[in-house]
Amino acid sequence: MSSAIDILRRKVRNMSDIAHFAEDEHMLRFAFDCACSDINNRRTFSGTPATPVEARYIMNAINGAVYYLTKFGAEGVSAVSENGVGYTWQEVPDWLLGVAPRLTPLK
Repeated sequence: MSSAIDILRRKVRNMSDIAHFAEDEHMLRFAFDCACSDINNRRTFSGTPATPVEARYIMNAINGAVYYLTKFGAEGVSAVSENGVGYTWQEVPDWLLGVAPRLTPLK
């Protein structure tokens, strides 16, 4: 997981609006955990500290963490516009749409 956090940190450093989170280990881990939780709920997967999310969805979790870092402070808001800069969040974000729900056979 630490390598995922390192990738997340490098990605966040290059984004001017959330770059201040790059050195905040707690916020990075919190955002990553939130994204992993959403992915695991969609996949009905029980993550562990060693494997917080299925390996093929690590990049989805990193992108989800970036999504949460941009949304902190705007929970429940679907769009924000400030000083000519606007953000719009989708109902189901793209990073989560890339996670296939686990299907179970009908009985």
